[in-house]
Amino acid sequence: MKKQFNVVKGVHTSNLEGIHEEYSIVEHKKFYQININVSAENIDNVFRDLCTKVRTPGFLLLEHGTNAKIEEQIRKSDTDPFHKDVFYLDGLDIKYFLALYNQYKDLLVNDGEINYGFGSHIGTDEVYVGPYKIFTIFTNEIDKYIDILSKYNIPKVDKLKTVCNNFSEESPGSRITIKINGIDIYEMVEQLSKEGLYLGERRED
Repeated sequence: MKKQFNVVKGVHTSNLEGIHEEYSIVEHKKFYQININVSAENIDNVFRDLCTKVRTPGFLLLEHGTNAKIEEQIRKSDTDPFHKDVFYLDGLDIKYFLALYNQYKDLLVNDGEINYGFGSHIGTDEVYVGPYKIFTIFTNEIDKYIDILSKYNIPKVDKLKTVCNNFSEESPGSRITIKINGIDIYEMVEQLSKEGLYLGERRED
């Protein structure tokens, strides 16, 4: 019997039928994409261990929705897309990255609006935690990551079913911003800007 799958504090979905800790692999022309479901209680440890396999020097990646006041200026109509701001902190070794991550791990893991990751400056090698805390790895070297997933007894499937596959009008998903230890993700970004975090781009969401 498969164990219960849990979502984090900042994520809500009423239908978790068929959602389990599993992964699938998509082979692209020049890299592999590993898509992974990780239950809330394991996100921290799995993310840490996966990040130790990323080639360094690397970069911290943070994404959140663009400020509402800015959206009012750049969206010309109600049908225009919303945007997200993408921040980077470059030139990190794994020790420094994990030191930064440790300061904010509870917020990163549990906030519903923040996406985050650790990627390499050397080729394609990135661990990314996206919307609804679905993990995606982009890499040319899949074996080192599969070893970590095996350590956590996360099995491979042909096609991964995520929480997003269960969304409907009757059972939508939602993500919210929360505060942990007195700060939210916007204050976290402001604090990390003192360490060199910068706004790299603004994308359509």
